[in-house]
Formats: sequence, C-alpha cells, structure tokens
Amino acid sequence: NTIPKYTFSFSTIGKIVVPKNILVIDAAAFEMASLQLEFEEGSRLNSIMEYAFHGGSLGDVEFPDSLTSISDWAFCQTSLGEISFGDYSSLSSIGYKAFANSGLSKITFPQNGQAISIGEMAFANSGLSGEVNISANVKSIGEGAFASCKGITSFVVDKNNSRYLH
Repeated sequence: NTIPKYTFSFSTIGKIVVPKNILVIDAAAFEMASLQLEFEEGSRLNSIMEYAFHGGSLGDVEFPDSLTSISDWAFCQTSLGEISFGDYSSLSSIGYKAFANSGLSKITFPQNGQAISIGEMAFANSGLSGEVNISANVKSIGEGAFASCKGITSFVVDKNNSRYLH
C-alpha cells in the first residue's frame, strides 16, 4: 500500500496520521505541503521516496521502527524541528541530501537495530545544532554528510561504535 506521487503536494493539512497499512510514501507525495506528520501505532511504513516532503513544513517527527530507508532529497529544503527513531528502528539508509538545506534542528539516531548508512550531503547546510550523537549502529557516513551545519558544537560517538571511535 502506497501514498501515491503528488497526492498531497502543495496542500495545507493540519495533521495527517499515516495509516499502519501504508508501506511506501511515494515521490513528492507531500512536496511543498504544510502539516503535522504522525504515524499510526503499529505502522509498517518501510520507505520514504525521493522528494516525498521536499520544501514542506512538518515540525517534529518521530519515525516508526518499521522504516528502513529515507531516499535522496526526501526532506530537502523542508522546515523541520526534531526527528527521532525508536531504539529498535529498522532504519538502514538515509539517502543523498535527504535532509539538506532543511530547518532540522536535532536528530536522534536509533541506539539498536540495523546498521545505518548515512548518504553524502545527507544533512548538509541543515539547521542541526548542539551535540550530535552517533550511535553504535552508524556504520558509514558519506562525504559532506554534515557539511555547513554551523550550529553543531560537538559529535559524540557511542563507545560501542568501533567504526568511528578510535
């Protein structure tokens, strides 16, 4: 089950709760939309495709544990607050420029679960600020992933992350 391309593009919706039977949010489904995004308990969402929320306005988002991938440019140039993933998230990849040029202020990576690959320029020029915690399951960080994030004051790498802790 999919939310098709362009379904809610350019719309202003107070709040949308993505039903638990939705597996994919397709390309540009919410492009330039303004809304509060929530996921129904027991969500089975596994993919957010290219430009799905590009240029929109969302506020804070807590992704369901079932989410495995966030594609290239999915949240690029989107007004965001904080995003978080559950401790047992299935997240395995964050695509190229997925959150680039966004208003994202904070990210909480999953503490357990799948190995995570962060794509090139994934958070470049975003509003990330303060401390960024790199959890034990972050296994690759692409070139320029946090480039031009002027508000970041420090990176803290989990003591169990053998890839980035030396």
